[in-house]
Amino acid sequence: MSYSLVLTEKKKYLHVQVTGTNSVETVRSYVSEIFQTCEEKGIRAVLIEENLEGPGLPLSDIFQLVSGASKQILKMPWTAVVDINPAHNKDHMKFAENVGVNRGIKLRAFDDLGSAEKWLLELR
Repeated sequence: MSYSLVLTEKKKYLHVQVTGTNSVETVRSYVSEIFQTCEEKGIRAVLIEENLEGPGLPLSDIFQLVSGASKQILKMPWTAVVDINPAHNKDHMKFAENVGVNRGIKLRAFDDLGSAEKWLLELR
């Protein structure tokens, strides 16, 4: 598990840039770190800009990650995710969104940062 986070507090949300190796352990760890930071600082929205190296995760792993993190993520009213690695299947992020929404998480996957930011700002 190897990753790096750059956290930038914006006026209405936390922008997180994550780089590193794509694995279940990496995603689980960085999600935990992000939401711990949000809880400590009282941040109520986050934009995750993910650029992890390696193949995309299988749908079964994505399901387990989102399902397992749902209690933690439920504390966040708004979560926007953009996977900027062009080699990753965008449909997998939409699958993660669907799993999250079915668990009451206000999670949305986007193809670009501008759309994700616009969504967060309009909802606030």
